[in-house]
Amino acid sequence: MAKGGSGDVLTGMLVSLLAQKYSPEDACIVGVYLHGLAADIAVEYQSHESLLASDIINRIGDAFKKIENPEQPFTDPVSDSFDFDDHDSDRDRDIMRFN
Repeated sequence: MAKGGSGDVLTGMLVSLLAQKYSPEDACIVGVYLHGLAADIAVEYQSHESLLASDIINRIGDAFKKIENPEQPFTDPVSDSFDFDDHDSDRDRDIMRFN
């Protein structure tokens, strides 16, 4: 979480909660918890080293869902949309050779 932009994500979450009339104390508690939970969910699908602020943003909705229904499993939208059977590794090698 010590990555560029993750503090900005937290700040945006806190301001959003304040705009929704949360008390400052409640906004901090909920915001910090959701921010951490979104990051925890994001690293289930990638490494800690590759975590970006945008990954946290992309998992905020999942963090809310996790609070509402802790037993609900999550899916990785990238892996779920990628058809491994249709993957052309020769094409990938050609692309990497020319880049």
